[in-house]
Amino acid sequence: MAVLLLDPPTQRYIAAVFFAIEFAWKLLLSTGFSLYASLRSLVFSAPVAAPSTGFPAKQPSLAWQNQQSQQPALRPIFFGATPLGVSAYWLVGVFCFIDLVFFAVLWSAQVPRFEMSAATALFITTVSWSINYALFAAVSIAKNPTFHLYLDSAPNEYQRSGLPQGVPGSGRGRVPTVTDEGGGFGAIPVGGPLSGIVGAGGAGTISIGDDDPHIVGSHRVNVLPKALARLRRVPSCRADSETRTFVPVDIYKAIPPCFVDVETLGFDGKVQRFNNVTLQDYTVADIAAGDGSRIALDKAVAEAGIGPNIPIMRFHGRLETSAIGLVRIVGFRDASGEPGSFDGNTVEVVECPKANWIGQGGEIGLKSDERCVDEMYQVGAEIFGTPPLTFWYSRTLNDVSSLEFVEVSLDAEDGTVSGGNVLSESQLNDQEMEQAALEVARRIADLRPSKFIHKIDVKLDAPGNVVFRFVNVTDGIRNTIPQPRCITSATCQSDKSARARAQPTFDEFGEAVGPDEPFKITVHPRPRAQFEDCTDLSILVPQPNDPYTQRHPVLPIHLNGQPVFNITIGIAASVDDVPSGQWQRLSRLDGLNRRDPDIEASEPGTYALLSVADARCSGEVEENARFCTVNKVLPPTIEVSAEPIRGGGVGAACVGAVGAVVNISLTGSPPFIVEYEEMKDSGERTQKKARIMKTKHVIPFEPDEPGTYVWEFTSILDMKYIKGVPIKNTRFTQTVHPRPRASILLDQPSISTQGLAMIRCLGDNAEVTVLASGGAGPWKVSYELYHNTKRLWSRDVEVNEGGARISTAALHASGTYMLSFIDILSADGCPGTFREGTQDVRIEVQAQRPTVSFKCPRPVAFLEGSSAQLELAVFGIPPFNISYVHVDTGIEGQYSTKRGATKKKEWLDVDFPGTYRLTGTSDSYCKGLVLPAIECQAVTIPRPTLSVLGATQVDGNRYVVPETCAKDMDKAFTVRLSGSAPFQMRYTHELPSRSNKLRAHRAEVEKRIEQHSYRVGLDTSESGKHVYRFQALEDVNYPTASWKGDVAVVTHNVLVRPTARFTNGTSGFVQCLNVDSQSSSYMPVGSGHTKDPSQGIQIEFTGKSPFELVVQLQHDGKEPQSIVVRNITETSHTFKPPLLSATGSYILQLVSLVDSTGCRSSIASDTPETRVELVVADTPRVTSLSARNVCVGDLLTFTLQGTPTFRLEYEFEGKFADVSVMDPVLTLYAGKPGLLRVRRVWNGVGCVLDLRKPEADALGVVVHPLPRAIVDGGEDLAEDIREGEESIITIEFEGEAPFSFTYSRSTLNPITGDIVGEEAFTITNIDEPSYVIRTRQEGLFQVTAVYDAHCGYPRLVQSPENANAVIGN
Repeated sequence: MAVLLLDPPTQRYIAAVFFAIEFAWKLLLSTGFSLYASLRSLVFSAPVAAPSTGFPAKQPSLAWQNQQSQQPALRPIFFGATPLGVSAYWLVGVFCFIDLVFFAVLWSAQVPRFEMSAATALFITTVSWSINYALFAAVSIAKNPTFHLYLDSAPNEYQRSGLPQGVPGSGRGRVPTVTDEGGGFGAIPVGGPLSGIVGAGGAGTISIGDDDPHIVGSHRVNVLPKALARLRRVPSCRADSETRTFVPVDIYKAIPPCFVDVETLGFDGKVQRFNNVTLQDYTVADIAAGDGSRIALDKAVAEAGIGPNIPIMRFHGRLETSAIGLVRIVGFRDASGEPGSFDGNTVEVVECPKANWIGQGGEIGLKSDERCVDEMYQVGAEIFGTPPLTFWYSRTLNDVSSLEFVEVSLDAEDGTVSGGNVLSESQLNDQEMEQAALEVARRIADLRPSKFIHKIDVKLDAPGNVVFRFVNVTDGIRNTIPQPRCITSATCQSDKSARARAQPTFDEFGEAVGPDEPFKITVHPRPRAQFEDCTDLSILVPQPNDPYTQRHPVLPIHLNGQPVFNITIGIAASVDDVPSGQWQRLSRLDGLNRRDPDIEASEPGTYALLSVADARCSGEVEENARFCTVNKVLPPTIEVSAEPIRGGGVGAACVGAVGAVVNISLTGSPPFIVEYEEMKDSGERTQKKARIMKTKHVIPFEPDEPGTYVWEFTSILDMKYIKGVPIKNTRFTQTVHPRPRASILLDQPSISTQGLAMIRCLGDNAEVTVLASGGAGPWKVSYELYHNTKRLWSRDVEVNEGGARISTAALHASGTYMLSFIDILSADGCPGTFREGTQDVRIEVQAQRPTVSFKCPRPVAFLEGSSAQLELAVFGIPPFNISYVHVDTGIEGQYSTKRGATKKKEWLDVDFPGTYRLTGTSDSYCKGLVLPAIECQAVTIPRPTLSVLGATQVDGNRYVVPETCAKDMDKAFTVRLSGSAPFQMRYTHELPSRSNKLRAHRAEVEKRIEQHSYRVGLDTSESGKHVYRFQALEDVNYPTASWKGDVAVVTHNVLVRPTARFTNGTSGFVQCLNVDSQSSSYMPVGSGHTKDPSQGIQIEFTGKSPFELVVQLQHDGKEPQSIVVRNITETSHTFKPPLLSATGSYILQLVSLVDSTGCRSSIASDTPETRVELVVADTPRVTSLSARNVCVGDLLTFTLQGTPTFRLEYEFEGKFADVSVMDPVLTLYAGKPGLLRVRRVWNGVGCVLDLRKPEADALGVVVHPLPRAIVDGGEDLAEDIREGEESIITIEFEGEAPFSFTYSRSTLNPITGDIVGEEAFTITNIDEPSYVIRTRQEGLFQVTAVYDAHCGYPRLVQSPENANAVIGN
């Protein structure tokens, strides 16, 4: 390749020149296309429903007058063909190809600036392709249809520019229209870019079929008036925080942006003019949203695909103004510069109404206040704005709300009014009559803002929050602040006055508030005070070392309210002084922070609550709980007097006191505790207490030891003085000579709770112990023995300080003995007493001693691992202690029963066999006797066992049974059992694995056997190794098995029987005569019929080779022929039956099979895999009865010859399909265009005719599509033109030239939309794919028929239901 040797600056210059030339050439080419296309571009409109009023319009309804058709979506701006008939994509492809050639030339020229990095190359490529796409888009926009947005049009505008309500076509139905009860009408394209704006419904495609319309689109030409601007008569106001406001303007048939000339007349009478004011914030109504919302105009235009300089039917703008007064438009122009028309509407712009709350003290803008219950409060509402003024406000008390409406005027009597400094009517007449007429002056005067104060009286009768909130304020021209939210179309009505006076709902206004914050009155409850529990309030006399007596009681006062509290308490000497107000002292307590304050009563008397107040309100005192009495309690006192207790006796030594009796008198609050100290002349001191429940009490002091005693009382306690009060001068002295005393002790616990008692047996004696104290020893005790109320003897015993032991003689009679103690005397002759309950001892003598013996007439058997219970016969009073010995080993043992048992039988548990002998017994009180039957024998029972007969024992408990063939009958082995019948035997049968898993299948068997032998049948259903594991054997004695491991294991090997089956198909084989009538070629019969014939029929064997097979051949009821095949060494064998030449059906049946193990298998004849059908048949034929060229919707006919059922395979546009029929005539419906070829045909037995050869194309058929006529890109367009302008209608064809078509022009009634005239035109011999119609006439242009070289539309279309199959599905 040649290289340009240029310096780098020259190379860069050349590259820049090349870039400029390339861009200029592409720009020139695209501009030429655009200019040519713009001459024939169409402007179509999409009028929509009702004008926007701020309320949601009703959904448009779609009215069809004839059959309905599907409406295609609006096409994007970059689809379609160029005016030259080539695709716009082709133009982009040319541009990109030029770029690639240009870059290749620069690279080959080695321009340094072109040797760039990958990022730079990507950037240059992106820029170049973006330029190409921009030029391509410009060309497409110039040549494609655009939209007029007919938004919010009135009915007369619809009649001038919308599609008619119904337009008849040549068998194609009528154009659907959208009607809206709100007043707007229009034809709306369904699914197009404006579908999100104007909602559902629209102009349908006029066609016969609904699936693929062949004539789509129409063109309507209308003449529109000039552009129009109109001020919308809606309230407008300017808030205090704003310097300007916006007035809505409705614009019709204009090109944005738009400009107006505005005049304003202020309250001061001055007129100002503003020229060339630009309207802002262009929007259209979003009908699809359903709530009256608006979307930006530029977004709607972009979605609709509207080109520049195209008038928009209706949209909205906003006029920005800072004036206060009257505003009107005096001039209007759109982006084209042509002057438009405007109405003379004037709009009032005033100050926005506002409201403030005024407190009871006159504070304006007060946010909150506080009051107490049962007070009156006056709230003021200050309202400012243009009269007459109305407002809604809500009053809420503890979440319960109500709404109230107030209407005020300048002459109201219940408020005050003040006006601003504005121009009066007389001043206008004198000063500015040149600028404003008298009527305008009155109008200005009526707009004068005023201020009104409305007063509201409130009775605060419940605590809580009372909240006042402005819902809205409306002035005289219906400016409402804040604006309510629309909930339904019923609330969003255009009658502003009715809506302003109607009662709003909270759902409608939500939490909206007025210009200020809500005014809240917090109502506080009044405080209350009361005494709660005033019982037991006492003031004690202070005692040393007792802090409790030094504290004052706390008054039980309870306060309700909000801290801090202030209370007043009066103190009177008694309750009688309270009514007369004779107070000893008045006390005011301030700053109490607690509801239960700690207020101490420092003096006794009656306390009364006189007043209470909390941090916010004064309160009241509960009348029935306003008094409380506090008493003064004195310490308890004691008075003591004592006298001696005299003793008696024979000698003088007994003369003297044995103790003292103390008489006590008490004062105070019982119960009392008296503490005293007992002092002996030996110096021993003992502290003691006495609990006394009454005020009078007697305490006896009678010590056990002689001597001089001093008793001194030290303190006394009662319920009030719990720490005690000291006692003085309460001491007395007494010399004591104590009386002798005796007590009796038993060796065992007494058997009675009422006294001393014991049990003895015949021949036993009874013993007790006597203890004595008091007086001088030794002591003499006298006692007697009685038996059944008869005294046996009387005796004396001397008792020393250590006590004495008394024993009776042997008791030989049963019954009750009584040992009774008479008296006790000390050494000096003083008599004494016995301790309570110990003077008599009862002795119960049993008539018989305890005994024990075995009840064992025969040996006792027990199981291994358990124990035997040897029955014992016992007599006596339990518990028993029994001793025994094991005779065989000499081992001795003891057995003890539980205390309290009353059974006559006991059981001795032993776990070792042998003979046991009893050696002794005793019960709770006596030793017993062992009676005859002193021995008993225990023996063990053996476990059951199992042995196998009819098998070979190989190792211990393992056995082997001889081999057998699978499915052999009556094979078994016998098990012999030892033990006590009946037996329960459990074993498992492990079968060979049925899959590739390692673990075999296991079956568990459990049998009840009444005899000592059992025959176990062998399972030969599965071949392989069978294992029988006997795991448990139970008998009557051993119902639960306890072996560790198997009892016995029996192994049996089952040999598999051989099998045979056909492997290459079970539905049969076919031999076709045209294949080779002298050879053994076989083809499987079944689904598909597409397998090539194989040489022979495959048979598969299982078992051990060699095999011997017997096969039967049957034909048409003739005698079956047996075929024996021997010495087959392979498991897969190819069987070749004898040659067959006659057509018909043959049956091959597998009969029997033997393998090398000698196992024979008889093969069942009803198994599908053991018999096959062999059919000998002819080859089918096919003939086409249709022409070579047909149209979509025609029927293709073929005739078939051979044996039904037939299956025909055909190829359509590279895809294969097949159809099956019983009749010899096959019909196919041409559902899509393309080339159809018949490839193969099968008959009912599977013989195939293969036409997949070049010479078979004679059966090919070409299906041509129906032609299409597309008017203006397939859309129903309405174009507005000025008088003298020309409309261009483009018809594009799809099909094969030459084309012909017929179109009609319908004249419509401008009022009703009905057709009043129609004419038709036919154009023929069109060789180009498009045709252009130019017209200056009004009317609806529609194509009614279209034809190409092969087909036409409309046409008579065959029904697919008449065909066997549809081509192209």
